[in-house]
Amino acid sequence: AQMDGANPLQFLFRILIPISWNTIGALAVIQFVYVWNMYLWPLMINPSGQENQVVQVGLRSLLSVDTSISYGPLMLGAVVASIPPVIVFILLQKQFMSGFAITRDK
Repeated sequence: AQMDGANPLQFLFRILIPISWNTIGALAVIQFVYVWNMYLWPLMINPSGQENQVVQVGLRSLLSVDTSISYGPLMLGAVVASIPPVIVFILLQKQFMSGFAITRDK
């Protein structure tokens, strides 16, 4: 591309990004799921705030310290917490699978 007269920005936007798009999509899905599943960092930042908890810390607060655990609300919270990563995966499934197919063939 540089031999044909493309400057660095043209090379970036016309060649490099289209080639890397599937890998970028797969990385976006993995990074979203990683950040969504964070537990320890929000717990350290907001240890006592009940009104500003993230979903994962809120699910942990559903576990009681006594012997009886109400599994219904806990499982409902787990299902509700898993909906956003599933939606992101469904929307970016083509890029996710293509990104892994490209890395497999090398």
